[in-house]
Amino acid sequence: MENQFDNRARGLRYRLCPRCERAVPANTEERYCINDGTWMLEHCPLCQASITNPYARFCAACGLEFREVENAKSR
Repeated sequence: MENQFDNRARGLRYRLCPRCERAVPANTEERYCINDGTWMLEHCPLCQASITNPYARFCAACGLEFREVENAKSR
């Protein structure tokens, strides 16, 4: 049974803010988060897997926590 939030079968992809976890469909023009100005992720920076769930906090393919991407930039 397909999870209602698993959009891989439909080809839906999202951009995700690693700081505040805001998600928008990848087909929008938004590249920066309107909440905090952070560059939004369209795929996992570690394994390049697409973000297919707007509620994702971790990469479904490799397990990277997306918030860690933002934390690494501020170090």
